[in-house]
Amino acid sequence: MQSFNNFLLDNYSLIKAFHVISMVAWMAALLYLPRLFVYHTTVENNSDASEMLKVMEYRLQKYIMTPAMLLTLLFGILLLKTEGVINWGEKWIYFKLFAALLLLFVHHLLAKYRKSFFLNKKWAVWAWGGFIFIITSLLAQTWIDVKINEWYKGFYDILQKAT
Repeated sequence: MQSFNNFLLDNYSLIKAFHVISMVAWMAALLYLPRLFVYHTTVENNSDASEMLKVMEYRLQKYIMTPAMLLTLLFGILLLKTEGVINWGEKWIYFKLFAALLLLFVHHLLAKYRKSFFLNKKWAVWAWGGFIFIITSLLAQTWIDVKINEWYKGFYDILQKAT
């Protein structure tokens, strides 16, 4: 187990970078799929454009959104398992984990709605609502990250002076 901890510590920056990259891909897909739904509402059913949008929605979900979500979770779990990175006594981590659960819920809803999309056309409201929810959660995440950096400012200053 110690060698796994050493691996995590030695590769912390790389794991964090892959976590951020996969998270950005996931967020982009979460924002783009509702936009495709809106485009889909503007075309006639069973038209060439409708069929093309169906393929685009399917491929976005299957080949980008879901793999990016899984990689985000994998790298996030590795970051959580890295000793000395998370202070479980502080509240920010619980807010961050709650936000991640909300994003998983949105992912699930979008996947479900993609499958049932063709039954009705109320998607413009969901697209804008999803957009507002995701932007709000990203702003909250950024605010949390800034607060974390402020809390550890002294530690980061020491690290910069040591080099």
